[in-house]
Amino acid sequence: MAERPANTDSRAPMRLYAFLGQSLAEEGIGEANPYAEWVETYSDPEFEALAAKLEGLLDRYASDTPAVRAAYRRAMVLELAFFEANAEGTTG
Repeated sequence: MAERPANTDSRAPMRLYAFLGQSLAEEGIGEANPYAEWVETYSDPEFEALAAKLEGLLDRYASDTPAVRAAYRRAMVLELAFFEANAEGTTG
């Protein structure tokens, strides 16, 4: 399995996508899978490099303030809602 992103409390959501894409790619997603293109995109080494670059920018320029933490928390809540909505839509 792909290496888990370090210190995820201060990382951009793109890091999560890189981790998920790499993990799914390692399991082997066939071309017939409707998410094959998504997995291919987010498991690509170039996407990993972009995520790492943005991570570095975030670490360099975003001070650890309540406002930054609130913005990050809000982004994670929205990401979770996105995935939950899809899961609910496909099961019921």
